[in-house]
Order: sequence, then structure tokens, then C-alpha cells
Amino acid sequence: MLRGDEVELVVYEKGKVGGRLTSVEVGGQKFEAGGAIIHPRNEYMKNFTQELGLSRFTEDGGHLGVFTGERFHFLSTNTPYFDIPMLLARYGLSLFKINRLVSDLLARFRNIYDIQREGEAFRSVSAMLDKMSGDGLFTTMTQSNAAKYLSEEIGLSDHVLDQLVSGAMRMNYNQDLAGLHAFVASVSLAGVEDGLWAVKSGNSKVCDGLLKLSKAKLVHQAVESVERLDKDGALKYRLTTTNGQSSMFDAVVLSAPLEFAKIAFKSFPSPPPTPPASNYQKTHVTFVKGRPSRQAFALNPFTSGGVFPDAVLTSNNNSIPFTSFGSLQPIGYGKVRGAPVWKIFSRQKISTKLLNELFLEREEVVRTDFMAYPRYSPPEKFQSFVLDDRVFYTNAIERAASAMEMSFISGVNAALLVQQALQEDS
Repeated sequence: MLRGDEVELVVYEKGKVGGRLTSVEVGGQKFEAGGAIIHPRNEYMKNFTQELGLSRFTEDGGHLGVFTGERFHFLSTNTPYFDIPMLLARYGLSLFKINRLVSDLLARFRNIYDIQREGEAFRSVSAMLDKMSGDGLFTTMTQSNAAKYLSEEIGLSDHVLDQLVSGAMRMNYNQDLAGLHAFVASVSLAGVEDGLWAVKSGNSKVCDGLLKLSKAKLVHQAVESVERLDKDGALKYRLTTTNGQSSMFDAVVLSAPLEFAKIAFKSFPSPPPTPPASNYQKTHVTFVKGRPSRQAFALNPFTSGGVFPDAVLTSNNNSIPFTSFGSLQPIGYGKVRGAPVWKIFSRQKISTKLLNELFLEREEVVRTDFMAYPRYSPPEKFQSFVLDDRVFYTNAIERAASAMEMSFISGVNAALLVQQALQEDS
């Protein structure tokens, strides 16, 4: 492994380090706007957080509601003694089947940590998924329609697919179950389990801390081109920024979607094509400090116990103008000062008229939008991790599943590929 003084790292980032790990300020407090939750089995995030001395906060599930556009078809009490019988009565044995699916996924998923500790690197996403699952199952799942796979292979009922499963997909990926592949759908189901956590000071602090720990030089400029130079038997790459500054490197790792990187690859034998921006799902995130209207959700105060759900999943009904609706705790995980803050995911901008219908009162509204995740479409096609002999691409993994831990796995893979390439040529 190349370490310490053997490696000079330079990071080019025109904006804020952390990319889609970002936050907004509402009512004088900061809230996560991008990647917000981490699974307890995510070893890299867990280990990095510990190494950096960052505190973790475990999310409280709170009250859950499943909204179908006309009313809530399920409302939890946040008391397992009552909720488990109600869930079983409504959704039956499918709950156990979901649990089995997620448990098997996580057991296979953890193989990647041992594989990478042994120094094995992968040039393709499919090869990584095949080794991770042990029998090619994960790759097969990326080629399979999620709704069909979960119905025919796992045996989930239409009722569960339409409400619970679709709700998880719309909350985590802002997309409908019918358009997803089975692997990302299963990852999404793992994202609604108990024990989810976040970094108390903000998830982006992990990126800040790792950058500092690496002793990399940070250059706040955008890269305009990467040029391959074969000179006297030595392979180098010249990076040129939009400011016209150039530097030479032995290897390059691209950690930004090709759809938006706007980088010219010069003198590459086979330069990578630029995929269309439509490959990504635009997500509108609306933060509202205020109190929601029970009438807008047809919420009966007697059946709900007077409590508005902390997390609202939405069923497979595209007439609902949002895909998820939930209350937030601020970064730092103290109490929200004053009225609660709600985060609304949608595919279109939420109008002021709609906000008037959804809320009885509003103190503040903050809006943001970003290309949050790939727009999945099975059978999935993957970009290679290798763009040239020593140019590597971490975002290829996103088409399997977009998540913080997946990005770290791909980053470790890129580091192993760089090490192999440089050692082979030394």
C-alpha cells in the first residue's frame, strides 16, 4: 500500500467539500438537506466517524404514517406493543419476508469489507457486485424490475408493494417502485430499519475530517480537461482547470457524475461518453418551519391520538404532489426552537398555493433542489470504474445504489486500483 510521503494528493473541488452532503439553515438552526441517515451496518462510515472523534446520534423512528392521497392507511403509535400487531394485521407475512430479504442483503453486503481489506480491486461494477454477493445475485437484481422481483421472487403482496415498499422508494430515492431495479429497492428497504444514525455535527464533517487527515492539497477550482501524455515511455496526465492552470499527475480519480462534470478527456484511446443529465433524478427539497394542517391529510384527531406523524410515506399514487413529508431534528440534535421544521421531497417545485393547503401556519420556507440520485431503469447499464489506464471513476457505483457507504466503498476501490496501476508500472 502506498502511504505517507510516497503519495502526494491534490483534490480539486470548486464548491463545498462533501458534494451532496449539504445542509440548509432554517430558523437559525442547520438541517441536513442531502444524505441524512446511515445504517448501523455501514462499517466505513462507522469507522471513519470513530477515527475522526465525531459523535453519533441515533435517529428516533417517531410516529409513522402511510398516506395514500386521500387518507392515512396506517398510523403508528411509536409503541411496539401496539404497532407490531397493527402492522401484522394490515400487512401480514410480507413483513417477515421483507426482514429476510434485508437480512440476506446485509449479510452478503458486508463481504466487501473483508474483500477490500485483502486488497482486491474491481474494474467493473458487476464484478464487484458478483464478488460481494458470492453467487451473482446482486448483479441479477440490478437487471430485474423491482416490483416484479419483490412480487414473484420474494412473495410480497400488492398491498405491501403499493404502500410500505413504494413509500420507502419514494422517500429514499424520490422514484416509483415500478421504475427501480431490485438491488436499489432492497437497499432502500434497509434504509428504513431501526438504528439509523447520523453524525451529530453534520454528515459532511466526515468528508472534511478525512480530507484533513489525508493531508491532501485542496484546490478550489473546477477541472476543464484531463489530457493523456505518453512521453519517453512514461504515462502522465495533465489536468487543466477552468482558470487555465495546469498540473501533471501519475493517476487521476474522478468523483463526480460524468453527466455534470463537463470535463474533456484528451488523447484518450477511448474517451468516455458524456451521459445525458436526464439520467439523474431532480429532487426538490422544501423546508417549512410551521404547523401542518390535519385537514389536508384527512387526519382524524381521535384515531391519531392527536399526533401528526413524524414521517409520512406516500403510496404509489402520482397524484400526491410530494413523495415524502417528515419532521426534522437540527444538526447538533438539540431541540428545534419554536415551531417544528418539516422536510418535503417532491419531483416538482412545491407551490405557495400548495403550502397554504398543507400548513395552517408557516414561519419560514427554504427551498433547494439538486440532481440527487441516478434515475434507475432496469436492466441497468454500468459505466466502468476505469476510464483510462490510470484514470478511475468512483461514481460508476451509483447506478447500483446511491448512498454514502456505497461512495466510500467505491473510493476504497479507486485507491486500490491506483495502487495496482502504479505498482505494475514501477
